[in-house]
Amino acid sequence: MEMDFERIDINQCPIGDGNPRPNHFAGTSRCKNETTECEPVHGYGFRRGGYQCRCRPGYRRPRIVRNPYHGELIEHATEEEYRDGYDCEKIGYLMVLTQNVLRLKEHERLKYIGKQSNHMEILNVSSADEKDPMTVFARMRSVTHKNCWDIRRRTPEWLVLSGAVAYQRELQLENEARAAIRLANFLSGFLQTVDPKELFAEFRVPDRTLSQDQIIGEAMSLVIGDQKIVGCGVYFDVKQFPNRTLYAPYAYRKGRNVRRYFVDDMARFVKSEQGPYTEQDFFAKLKTRWAANMDDLVTYTTKIQIRYNSSGHNAINYDHYPLQYKAAEMEHGHWTSPYFDCGVFHNDWIITYSSPFFGWDSLHNRLEFKGVVAVSMKVTEMDINQCPDYEPYTENNAFQDTHKCDRRSSRCVPILGRGFLSGGYKCECLQGYEYPYNDPITYFDGQIVEAEFEKLLEENPSRYDTLKCRIAGASPLTASLTLVVTILLLKVFGPTVH
Repeated sequence: MEMDFERIDINQCPIGDGNPRPNHFAGTSRCKNETTECEPVHGYGFRRGGYQCRCRPGYRRPRIVRNPYHGELIEHATEEEYRDGYDCEKIGYLMVLTQNVLRLKEHERLKYIGKQSNHMEILNVSSADEKDPMTVFARMRSVTHKNCWDIRRRTPEWLVLSGAVAYQRELQLENEARAAIRLANFLSGFLQTVDPKELFAEFRVPDRTLSQDQIIGEAMSLVIGDQKIVGCGVYFDVKQFPNRTLYAPYAYRKGRNVRRYFVDDMARFVKSEQGPYTEQDFFAKLKTRWAANMDDLVTYTTKIQIRYNSSGHNAINYDHYPLQYKAAEMEHGHWTSPYFDCGVFHNDWIITYSSPFFGWDSLHNRLEFKGVVAVSMKVTEMDINQCPDYEPYTENNAFQDTHKCDRRSSRCVPILGRGFLSGGYKCECLQGYEYPYNDPITYFDGQIVEAEFEKLLEENPSRYDTLKCRIAGASPLTASLTLVVTILLLKVFGPTVH
């Protein structure tokens, strides 16, 4: 495999926990280390400037500066601009978070709850379009493997969450989706380029058709190769697999770090309550979409060479040169809404991505839909984004603007990697405000803010009212010799007021 070397990022920040040795570019950033600290910014490639300079704890940005200093701007700055700018001001009168937490007065408690209830639906408090994560989590916890069958009979819609709950699934689960696409494209290429009935000269034998063991092995490899994938199935359409009416091997695991894998044939669930897999959304919607028009598929070209004879003296082009086949891309697949897998294999909330594969019809005249490759992941593998949507015309987010930051003095910034839990963000002070506490960080952690707000709802002692930024103070006064002399002269020789 060959990759573009210049797409690799360089880290110019000093050696630390996130920047271990050896690093040839370590310590080459132009951050002013007395008042700022370097933070890498990914995606800049093999060039300078892939970092930003944030204020150190105990310092704040000047009131005319809105965001951290960007490394690319610093790298292009003149010597005079660099000398006079790109530093932070010291914060005076730092405080310490109180340890003696008291219960807020009732009118103050209702005031803080009311500020947040105007923006989201809070459990047993208010209703709105955006739902507080605790409301969604309570619904998810209410469904278990013991009661899911009763819920399916009475209110089946309770087992399916809104698609907006899985916000940015295309980005967060992209690797898992592309694993399904790779397998689907392999099947498309095989079914469109391999002809088992074709005969060759000399000792060459005809190509073989797809076998059941081969399909099982391919599905199993996806589950073994990615811990986020809890199950992978290859679902063939009716009479599209040799000698089988329906064939759908499903490989799965029952635990994240357990090296025990299982395989089942989903064709045996034809008479189950869920119905055959050909009628389920992940299969039926793709079959309907690709029933007739294949124009959007991508054409791939392969140039295969084989040995001239059994001795392998030299290579020659394959009989059909070049080979071409059509296959799907990411946008050609289908994402399901999060749903509870009741009584089948997982008994958990999962989300499924399916990618179609195609082959020739019996007359070898036109392409037709052959089936799908589907991978399933747990919903809890995703991060939730509680921050407001700063860009217009984007997809719906069920948790949009449900953060608990003080909206007047701070803004919400997502923190990746905290999973399907509330508090995956930080509250950074807005321009003109400063972090007032003597801490090794310069923001309020979202998990702490969420925990204190929950205490507020439960009428327990809470410090939620203290988790906000304060207005940045004026620059410290500096006495000059001229000012002191002027005041003394006015005092001595100035007119006396009677």
